[in-house]
Amino acid sequence: MDFIVLGTSKDPHIQFVEDALKTKGISTWILDHESDSAGLPDTDRLAFTVKQLKDRKTRCLWYRAKHVAKNKYLLTEYQTLRYVEQQWADIYENIITLYEGIALETISTLRRASKKLLQNTIARNIGFNVPETTLVTQKHQLFDFFENKDAIILKPLGKSNIPVYLSQSEPMIINDAVLPRKITKDELKTLEAEDIECCPLYIQKYIEKKHEYRVVMAGDDIYPFRIDSQSKSYTKTDWRMGNTTLDFHPCQLDDDIISKLRQYMQEMGLKFGSFDFIHTIDDQIVFLECNPEGQWAWLDRRTNGAISRSYADTITKFIHN
Repeated sequence: MDFIVLGTSKDPHIQFVEDALKTKGISTWILDHESDSAGLPDTDRLAFTVKQLKDRKTRCLWYRAKHVAKNKYLLTEYQTLRYVEQQWADIYENIITLYEGIALETISTLRRASKKLLQNTIARNIGFNVPETTLVTQKHQLFDFFENKDAIILKPLGKSNIPVYLSQSEPMIINDAVLPRKITKDELKTLEAEDIECCPLYIQKYIEKKHEYRVVMAGDDIYPFRIDSQSKSYTKTDWRMGNTTLDFHPCQLDDDIISKLRQYMQEMGLKFGSFDFIHTIDDQIVFLECNPEGQWAWLDRRTNGAISRSYADTITKFIHN
């Protein structure tokens, strides 16, 4: 085996990259948390030893376990689901820690690159426009930030999932992501102090948009897409509410933006990343965030597989170096 993936073969990103690597003669071993035969060849599910892991003729590892244990076992207690998820996350982290070959990106790199306050700081230092941002823990702080603003955006500061029960008759639970929320001044007046003071709130000024961009970077290659997010009422705040119904148009970026993107990736130590930008009504490009484990599979189809081939090219360079 040339290449280890920590993730699941049900992830289309892994499927696409695995197919692209096959054309280069590179074999892939997926440690799959959703498979009943996730371990080494000829072993049971994840039944391997540390010695076996070190003895494999693998030269590169990709940590793509963005989500683990999506309640395959129909768990009905949230604490149990969280425990199962954490155990899968821990086994992957143990594996990548023990692995003696080349990891495309380490867990510490991915964690650091996911911190939104650090993202904003680096983006601003590089020269990107960044929304006015603050953290608040008290109601008067939120009112102070609202001064001279028509609306703000409330965002989770990190990964944030909440348990959702599918129905009373079928009490299976799933983890659902908390998405950004636009708050107007009228809505602010209805908030009680305890609604605000229970935890720090990550707040940004709401910026009116012409459209948005999703920019996928894989090694040296850049794939920018214009998103007509303002064409539908339910995607004006967050285009992810309609990513299956919106149009994503391949587009071009200015050389200055491309240069800053490359500098950002270098500062963060990333090989891959998915960026989100706003194109404002006064034609400014504003950095929102970079997800080092961002999704791009539906965009790969729009490029006839070019993104997954760029991933495969980047991986191949590491394997052959």
